[in-house]
Amino acid sequence: MLINQTGQYDVVVVGGGLSGMHAAIESSRNGAKVAVISKKKTGKSGSSVVSKSIHRFAPTDLSMQSVYLKKALEAGRFINDRELMKVLINKGSDSVENLLLYLPSLYFNSKSLDEMLYSNISYHNPKKGVFLTSKIREYIEKHTCISIFDGFTAVEIMTKGNSVCGLIVENNNELQYFSAKSIILATGGYAYIYKETSTTNDETGDGIAMALRKGLPLSDMEFVQFYPYRVVSPAIHDIFPNLFSEGAVFLNEKNERFMDDFPNKELENRDVLAREIFKQKEVFLNLDNCSVPYLLKESPELLKIQEKYPGAPLKVVPKAHFSMGGIRIQSDCSTDLGGFFACGEVTGGLHGANRLAGYALTETAVFGPIAGRNAALYAQSKKQEDITPGAAFLPQIGQDDIKPIKRQLRDVMWEKAGIVKSKKTLLEAQTTISELKSLLGKSQPYKLKDWVEAYNMLNLAAIMIESSLLRKESRGAHFRSDYPDENDAFLGNFIYQQGSDMDFNKL
Repeated sequence: MLINQTGQYDVVVVGGGLSGMHAAIESSRNGAKVAVISKKKTGKSGSSVVSKSIHRFAPTDLSMQSVYLKKALEAGRFINDRELMKVLINKGSDSVENLLLYLPSLYFNSKSLDEMLYSNISYHNPKKGVFLTSKIREYIEKHTCISIFDGFTAVEIMTKGNSVCGLIVENNNELQYFSAKSIILATGGYAYIYKETSTTNDETGDGIAMALRKGLPLSDMEFVQFYPYRVVSPAIHDIFPNLFSEGAVFLNEKNERFMDDFPNKELENRDVLAREIFKQKEVFLNLDNCSVPYLLKESPELLKIQEKYPGAPLKVVPKAHFSMGGIRIQSDCSTDLGGFFACGEVTGGLHGANRLAGYALTETAVFGPIAGRNAALYAQSKKQEDITPGAAFLPQIGQDDIKPIKRQLRDVMWEKAGIVKSKKTLLEAQTTISELKSLLGKSQPYKLKDWVEAYNMLNLAAIMIESSLLRKESRGAHFRSDYPDENDAFLGNFIYQQGSDMDFNKL
């Protein structure tokens, strides 16, 4: 296919969510000419736009930071990348305060009533991430050295020697090439591989798959967090977890509070709560003991749902929410490929086997600027490379509809490799994935974007299945019914590089 040359940039940022925008701003502050590439509209794409705007951060007191580090490691079941987590803990407070530059109305809460899980958070009322992402987009638009390209799907990273030199993208079935001295991937995770998900439909793992094709290692791909705080009927709405400190409870179809025997009740770690919900026939959110003034302040949308559908129970179903796996990075967001940086959910290792609530957006505020600054500094010592770009794996354009392949993949991943897995179900999923890969390989799509997404999703799903089969235990968000207990023999990370066998890094 013909590839048109689009322009030359010091830094190309791939991803229009919070991580990508933070990175772009910091790159421009360090003198770089920046392009932001986004599948959807920058500032209205990715998981951050559908978040609750909550940032959890540790206080600056060092003794308290050690407490927060301990909690994060416990949640991650002690396989977190400790160096990355130390950066998040140490820089979280200052990074979140810097958000006041974009959204002065951020509310800071130093302690929750239960003095446990939600101390030191910031959020916006109403609790919608789009308020923050939109404000940062407005800030970016004022920077003449940042160009935004919305509606472009990243296809392939170009390299010369052991360094990046550009990016091939797709737009309306046409390919374009951006020359770049450095590239930052901030494309988010791969939770859209599942049928039931809280993420937007652009979370198809594109950046992770591109990094894989360039020989970069991936880690922890078996770990996907399932979000238990999601009302799906009579209307869809996320639940602000602090409601459970104010009287909200989960009840099953027998009107039983099934989380009553757990130390933290409904504020138990998400992996535990999601599995307990999964075990019930049906689960409902009960707000009878929450005061109306509190709900009006913190969750007015839930009150509106109850007013619109009087008497209708608020049904809850867990959703695939966050990918703990991804590209392995250093604490400066660099990788083994020169000029190639990554930040946010596209990376792996930070959260280990499970992420604590509130750290996803803090991660964007901490590591986005780190990636942006270091990518800009790297670009200062490099020249633009002249190459002939190409992506040999792409198919010919035809008339085939690829969406049914994506739909079948999402169905089988939800049914066979979701909240609860076993060798039997994983092998069944593996067979289906192989069949879908063969079907995709013979196709000639009428929409190239769908084909690229399906190609990436299938390749990542296969790796997820392989690492899930090898991890013969249950740890964090990874639960196997045939190995229901945690096993110290698997205290470590499964690492995958294309062309190599899965490796295990014992801690």
